[in-house]
Amino acid sequence: MKVIVKTNQKIEKLLYDENKDCFIAYLKEEPKDNKANIALIKLFRKKLKNKVIIKKGLRNKEKILDIVKWGVIKYEEKLKKMEEKRTNALEMATQKNEKRETKKKS
Repeated sequence: MKVIVKTNQKIEKLLYDENKDCFIAYLKEEPKDNKANIALIKLFRKKLKNKVIIKKGLRNKEKILDIVKWGVIKYEEKLKKMEEKRTNALEMATQKNEKRETKKKS
């Protein structure tokens, strides 16, 4: 299902737009550190009583969600692990650049 996300809103709600044939999710969270994605998943979980995953659009306002009716998926943990890997990769790249700059100065 298609969802358009609007972040940094005062009220959290979920509406269906018949003209666009998609849901519009109003979220209080900001789109940083996957906070908005986690809030979106929680909102759909609460409204639909089913687990959902973001199939496409992790970094976009337009997302495609998939309803999961089997098993237990800990999607929030998966997002956190992905963010940790990204952060670690950035830290490693920064350290390599610092070493190169130190060698150039020597």
